[in-house]
Amino acid sequence: VELFLNGKSLGKKTVEKFDIPAWRVKYTPGKLLAKGKKDGKKYTELVETTGKPASLQLVSENGSSIQGDGNDVAIVTVKVLDAKGRVVPIADNSIHFDVRNGKILGVGNGNPCSPEGSDVHRNAFNGYAQVLVTSDRSGQPIELTVVSEGLKESKIIVEVTK
Repeated sequence: VELFLNGKSLGKKTVEKFDIPAWRVKYTPGKLLAKGKKDGKKYTELVETTGKPASLQLVSENGSSIQGDGNDVAIVTVKVLDAKGRVVPIADNSIHFDVRNGKILGVGNGNPCSPEGSDVHRNAFNGYAQVLVTSDRSGQPIELTVVSEGLKESKIIVEVTK
């Protein structure tokens, strides 16, 4: 296996059965590429660092619509992305949630020690947060917007069915 950091070789290592090759590599932004060969077959693995947070993205985890009876829930994930659209795994940006024609049931981020106590605010944890919304029973589509200082905001529409 040969390891490359931003195109520069960090050396080759022979890997015996059950071995795991290891290199000491000082963190440097960019691309880390491992190239290996076994029995004539080539293998590669690429890891690339992300840039700084640039935008937010909302993704509905359970479809594009919910029932409008106030009992159905839309689960929406917030992703903090860099300029190339990759999740920034160290992002902890403060995210503010705004909803029209719906109600926020709760927000979270996967961090059991998250100190925020507001239903309209949560810090991202490892680049993610999540919000649960339901219809306000108006029959109108739910409009969810998330904003964070210095980042491009994101909006999602969750259709409401009767």
